[in-house]
Amino acid sequence: MGGLQMVFTSLLMVFFIVALPQGIFPFIQRKYHQFERWVAVDS
Repeated sequence: MGGLQMVFTSLLMVFFIVALPQGIFPFIQRKYHQFERWVAVDS
């Protein structure tokens, strides 16, 4: 199980490096602000 966990963690890290080169926190912050604007426009 330990080897499988290491492979999964490595693949997850590679995915985030490729998909989100600026990092996960700016991505989350950007999505939060997009959601904020979406809610403000609809209400």
